Amino acid sequence: VERKGASEEWVIHQMCEDLETVGLKEDRIIIKDDQEPAIIDVAKQIALNRGGRFGTAMDNSRLGDSDSNGTIERAIQDVEGQCRTMRSALEEKLKTKNTLKHAVKPWLIWHAGYLIMRCRIKPSGRTALQMMNGRRPNGKLALFGELVHFLIPKTKDMPGKSEDRRSEGIW
Repeated sequence: VERKGASEEWVIHQMCEDLETVGLKEDRIIIKDDQEPAIIDVAKQIALNRGGRFGTAMDNSRLGDSDSNGTIERAIQDVEGQCRTMRSALEEKLKTKNTLKHAVKPWLIWHAGYLIMRCRIKPSGRTALQMMNGRRPNGKLALFGELVHFLIPKTKDMPGKSEDRRSEGIW
């Protein structure tokens, strides 16, 4: 984001879309944040965007009580570690440095969180994704930045029957 707070509407829409992706679109959620006004502003906008039909509560941690944020602080460390690993692998593969301003960075951060949700096995013996939808993911994963072949989705602009229906892209 270019600046803190809820001034960039796409951030609020993306967070609501992410809640839908992980199966929480219509569930009651609690947004826990610290006392920073910018993040409180974001939490309020998410609650407004979701509307009153689902229920979005806000919980501000106590001032100076970083212990109450232990779970989220650990999650942040996990995502940061996954990002470092993926960035390093990508830099090695491409033989170039990937700076914080590079266009791939937001995709890398999103994918790091997705991998943790989909692949990290919890003490229960299941991943977070399994716990949310009750089944194991069965799709194969490519390495971040890998060249992949994919089927072009059916759209009104889909190629004709004699045209290629597959293309190449970067995962």
